[in-house]
Amino acid sequence: MATVLIIEDDPQMARMLGALMEFEGYRAVLCPAPERALDCVRETRPDVVVMDFHLGRTRAPGLLQALRADPELRTARVIIVSPPAPPAPIASCSSPSRSKSCWKRSGSCSRADNEHICLQRGSPP
Repeated sequence: MATVLIIEDDPQMARMLGALMEFEGYRAVLCPAPERALDCVRETRPDVVVMDFHLGRTRAPGLLQALRADPELRTARVIIVSPPAPPAPIASCSSPSRSKSCWKRSGSCSRADNEHICLQRGSPP
């Protein structure tokens, strides 16, 4: 069974990612604190590391640079995740159904700024 080390400063998000990994058949290990990330990688020897981009005072690029600089850890496979900011609701929308809310795509989206998508209420953007 492959091991996934999760480095996330939000405990709720860390547990959610861990549960998702376990549901998919992986062994999930949660690093207790981003400041211990290098120690966690060293101790766990995971098949892959999943880390948040924003880890409190630590940022994923700096942590990745430290991993690559360490001869013992430089081959670690890393996935950096960062949830996008939720799009702002649009006040008026030509939604055919009252059960839908309209959301504007975030500025980081590669599609045109004026494009809108309609999502079921309660579903993530």
